[in-house]
Amino acid sequence: MKKEKDFKYLEDLLKDPEEILLEQESEGEQTEPQTDEIPAIETESEISDGEETEIRKKTKQKTKKNNAFSSKIKTLLILLVLVAVIVGAVLLVAGLIDRANSSFINGAGVYYPITPDSVLDMKPFPDGVTVLTGNTVEYVDGTGKLIAKNSHLYSDPVIKTAGKHVLLYDKGGTDLRVEKNGRINNTIKTEAEIGNGAVAPNGTFAYALNADGSYQTHVFVRSASEKLLFEWGGADYLLGIALSDNGKRVVFSTLSVKNASYITHVFVYEISSDKKELLADISFEAEAAFSVCFLNGKEVGVLTDNGVYKINSDGELVSVSSYSANELTHEAVYPGGLSCVSLHLFGNEKNTEVRFYNKRFDHVFTENFTESVVSLSTCGNRAALCFSDHIIVLDQSQNRIGAFVLPESVYRSLLSGDRVYILTANGIRCYRADFSDTLISE
Repeated sequence: MKKEKDFKYLEDLLKDPEEILLEQESEGEQTEPQTDEIPAIETESEISDGEETEIRKKTKQKTKKNNAFSSKIKTLLILLVLVAVIVGAVLLVAGLIDRANSSFINGAGVYYPITPDSVLDMKPFPDGVTVLTGNTVEYVDGTGKLIAKNSHLYSDPVIKTAGKHVLLYDKGGTDLRVEKNGRINNTIKTEAEIGNGAVAPNGTFAYALNADGSYQTHVFVRSASEKLLFEWGGADYLLGIALSDNGKRVVFSTLSVKNASYITHVFVYEISSDKKELLADISFEAEAAFSVCFLNGKEVGVLTDNGVYKINSDGELVSVSSYSANELTHEAVYPGGLSCVSLHLFGNEKNTEVRFYNKRFDHVFTENFTESVVSLSTCGNRAALCFSDHIIVLDQSQNRIGAFVLPESVYRSLLSGDRVYILTANGIRCYRADFSDTLISE
């Protein structure tokens, strides 16, 4: 009924005023009681029969034109309503299909538009990702919203992350700072060039200086309030450094040359406020321990150019696996979760072997591919293997829980929380990491 009233209102607007007067006169004649006598109409001037006929003829012509125009308006309005209904239905169905089958956070669009050449590194951040460029540190949440952006003037910036904290330092320079939740908390100017650094989830941070005074390497550990917790100096060159989650232990590896051969030492220290103690000093001959990490509060994982090791809670070295015949290309270590390394035979980059290790650094399974791995990333009990145009996600039981074929070149991937972030030629794409209902075929 409302639509009929609306159309009637439009028709009335389109009518000629003379026609409206005639209709009102006609309606008035129908309501008056009929009598045998037709009352005479008195006017100031008499209208002849011919003139009256001509007027009625013109009025009828206008009425026909207006009726035709009103019919067109009616038809147009009906078509607009139908189109709106159809478009709404299509969008609704498309939305349902997208939610049911697509793993994109923002549909099929780019999650965070950025030039891939400007991205130096990507690190996990709670509910998002931290993006390092040549002059900014950008914090982006899980919806693609930029929540913080801090500029820097570092020549060779490096970031390390743990929980809500980010350590940013200028490698080869003398500046470093700690950021929390996107805000700059600590800024330090060092006496010598910075070689490496690490940060713990509680804000404790460590940094190593090269050629500082009489030391080739000088290691410092400070609390979130910049209180000095630990200091060590040695004649060796530092390779890797890491802190335990509670910031009460530090592990670092150094490299020295003796008799034309290089030797690596791995030191583990207790640095809690009430105790400073050397827990382990492990040496490797002709092996470079380039990466160290805490597997839990007491055990340490060590990656060398020849194999994977762990130092147990008693300070003893345990060999996990060797890959001396292969070249190590990438590694991804997640304390308390899944870790992996990618290898290929020297000179043969097309045959790639990826080995996976559980939270205790025990070897659990191996995957082989006939293409090169671009990057590796792990988070919890999942690992993302990035190739030139697609991503594969596996869990600790060797199940392929996700696979993505992308329309553009892929540069790296990062697992953070329940998301996998992929740096492509067009920007950063984001997928859900739990693909139970949104599996995309390879």
